[in-house]
Amino acid sequence: MGISVFKTIRSPIAKAIYLILAAAFFIGFGILSSISPQNGIKSIKIDGKKVFQDEFFLMLKEVEGTREGFESPEFLQRQAFELMLARKSIGQEVENWGFSVNAEDIIGLIGNNAGIRTRRDYLNFLRQTGATERSFENYLKDSYFFSKFQDIIVRIETAGDFRDFQDFISNIAGIRTLKIAEIDRSKFRVRVDQKEIERYYIVNRSEFKIGEKREFWIAKFPSESTAQSFFSKYSQTKFGTFEEFEAKTNEEGGEATSVILGKEAGTSNVAFAPFFSEKATEGSPIAPPINIGNEWWIVKINKIFPEKFAELKEVEGLIRERLIGKKVGDEIKKMLEQNTGITSEEAFEKAFQKYSVEIRNDSYPAYLDIFPGLEYQPELGLAISDTKRENFVFEKPIEVKGRVFVVFVGKLFPSPEKSTDFVYYDVERVIKGLIAKKMADLKIEPSSRKEAIEILTGAK
Repeated sequence: MGISVFKTIRSPIAKAIYLILAAAFFIGFGILSSISPQNGIKSIKIDGKKVFQDEFFLMLKEVEGTREGFESPEFLQRQAFELMLARKSIGQEVENWGFSVNAEDIIGLIGNNAGIRTRRDYLNFLRQTGATERSFENYLKDSYFFSKFQDIIVRIETAGDFRDFQDFISNIAGIRTLKIAEIDRSKFRVRVDQKEIERYYIVNRSEFKIGEKREFWIAKFPSESTAQSFFSKYSQTKFGTFEEFEAKTNEEGGEATSVILGKEAGTSNVAFAPFFSEKATEGSPIAPPINIGNEWWIVKINKIFPEKFAELKEVEGLIRERLIGKKVGDEIKKMLEQNTGITSEEAFEKAFQKYSVEIRNDSYPAYLDIFPGLEYQPELGLAISDTKRENFVFEKPIEVKGRVFVVFVGKLFPSPEKSTDFVYYDVERVIKGLIAKKMADLKIEPSSRKEAIEILTGAK
């Protein structure tokens, strides 16, 4: 939306609300950074549901990414906390309207950009962010609903007639039927030779860069005195194995763990950033104790894995799949251009049955941009939410990790209940009061915001 939408908003009050929304909106997945791993993650409660430190730190890093760097840490923490409350209050309201997104769908938002192809990829990604699966998915879900709420607020201001807005709500909360054909690539004679693979590797070599990683051995202690005792005894010791390091840590009353972090994640982490400097090299002496939450850590750089590019033989199979998928997609695109008259599900099946592994029937809320198996597809989402079109083939094939899909967009079934519900909402209430009211209604434990922030930052 951004500036162009802001210019269309007439009311000064609405502009102020929009700026608040825009400031809190999910900036992008690239801002995520590693969070200090801890055994006992502290939490508070918002409306009876636990919110853990790692979720708050994701929000804090996002806020830091939008600032100039002159604000105090306390100011940023308060800002992050208030924005987290705003998102959760809006998320609850949007869910009350009938919107829902499950964990598998929301993960699709990051699938392509983060290179997530399997469950293992996802777990590895989580390890790099330092967040637990539960907290990360809550963060994504709140962010996604917040963006949808922005769409609704803008539509209120631009609809002109409130009845138009009621129709809009009824439509986006309704259901759109779809038929999704997964194309059988073996039905197409496409050939990928070695030179094409080598050319793709050379042109797109940056895709296969493996950034610098460092393996850290960490000794965690419950007090500064025990950590200092360990440091005094072993700061110059060259441990041959992790087992030796762990044994000495246990003797001093601590616990040892090993973690591997990429440079990008590590340099934006307060605990590990100093250990990614040029002076911190493999074999450097053990660093003095540092306070992380309610623990004292002693960190040793055990091994550095330099930045490198994956060799061609390591990614040859992946490149081949991509090229086959692209070529099959090109063939399907030609077919779509020739079959512009498909206006029924029966005609769609007749045209693509012989080219498909399967054709499945699905239905989705009209507001959705993420689809199981298809991942994040905003252009398809726009087509599905277009109330002026029904029974048409989506204009281009969708390629996901070498697989190719064709989608038939069927009938839209509006939700009459939503239209009825919104009769009791006036625009002024939604614009002026919804956020403030919902945030005020949230029950926070502990009730003091200052104390809640101290718990989430580990200061208490």
